Amino acid sequence: MTKAAIGQCINLFEAGDLKNILVSMKSPMTSIGDEQMRKVSFFIGVLVLALILTSCFPGSFPRVPRTVLIDDSHNSRIDAAASVELENFIQAFKDKGYTVDLSSEEGFSPEEYGIVVVVAPQTFYSVDEMIELNTLLSKGGKVLLLGEYYSYYDSAPLNAVASYLEVGIQFNNNLLHDNTNNYDGNNIWITTTKFNTHPLTAGLNKIALIAASSLNTSGETQTVAYAEPTTYVPLYVSSRDSLSGVVSGVDLAASEFSSQITIVVPLVAAASVGSGKIVAIGDVNIFSDDLWDYISGDFIDIFDNRKLLENIIDW
Repeated sequence: MTKAAIGQCINLFEAGDLKNILVSMKSPMTSIGDEQMRKVSFFIGVLVLALILTSCFPGSFPRVPRTVLIDDSHNSRIDAAASVELENFIQAFKDKGYTVDLSSEEGFSPEEYGIVVVVAPQTFYSVDEMIELNTLLSKGGKVLLLGEYYSYYDSAPLNAVASYLEVGIQFNNNLLHDNTNNYDGNNIWITTTKFNTHPLTAGLNKIALIAASSLNTSGETQTVAYAEPTTYVPLYVSSRDSLSGVVSGVDLAASEFSSQITIVVPLVAAASVGSGKIVAIGDVNIFSDDLWDYISGDFIDIFDNRKLLENIIDW
């Protein structure tokens, strides 16, 4: 906004022009009853005031475009092109009236979008790129961070982004197991019915994560969904990789440990950062297509996975 425009706004208020506008609008209404005229004048006054405020202070009202950028240009750890593996994911945004771009095609310019989806990056983001993500959040935008399990994926680049954005979320380098609460008898396709009250959990009964890592949360970050008490990380994995929150050791074989340790950990986390919002999940496939015909249908349609995505879009 120019200095001259700011001056005009100040003059408008100081000169009482808003009052004059309302008074000038009164004369054509003399034929209207006093009560009706007061109602019309009040409505017009509110409308004029809103127009003045948005003109004088445009930054006070974040305008977030209904556009999504899926970042697949940082060597995302997925098994096919994002447009293929995330076809249903992309369509879910389009069904909500969003346009969707891939950074591999349009370039990485997050500040131009309303939502950015960070898909298990293996290449670290530059400082300038993380500044752009922060700019998006300052405008009221949303960032969805999707990780993966270890050792298929190393969470270091994703954690660097979360740290820079100063959000209390970190992705653990682990693989969650559950011999009881799982999908289709696969103990690394864990399920949960454990949800905290939050807009993201509205209408959810159960979700399934298709080989996932756990999260650590701190500060103002909210744990939206968390693991069942039967969920665990094999101890030999934690000992080998010194995982956060689990017993650790050095170069000890699996036979030297009991088979498992029970843990209660966040699976889905959410946080507000300034005017923006961040959501984190340690699994890409929770919202992906099933390219391998493991199941009848797609992973996004297991239980309430799709509903969770819709809640994320609407939040």
